[in-house]
Amino acid sequence: MAGRNPWMKFYPQDWMGDSKLRSCSLQARGLWIDMIALAHEATPYGYVLVNGNTPGTAQLARLTGVGEPE
Repeated sequence: MAGRNPWMKFYPQDWMGDSKLRSCSLQARGLWIDMIALAHEATPYGYVLVNGNTPGTAQLARLTGVGEPE
C-alpha cells in the first residue's frame, strides 16, 4: 500500500485540546498515534491488521517497537 496514502489529515489543535486524551499517559498517547499510523497504512484502510488478523499484544508490541510489558 506504500504510496497510496502518503499523508493523512491531522489536526494538532484537536489532538492537544482533547481533555480525555490528555488524561492518558504519554505512553498511551504514543501507542494511539502509532496505531493510527498503522491503520493508515493497512489494507483495508483504517484497520490495524496483520495478514488480515487483529494483532495480539505481543505482535502490537513488536509493531510499535516496545516490549510487551510496556
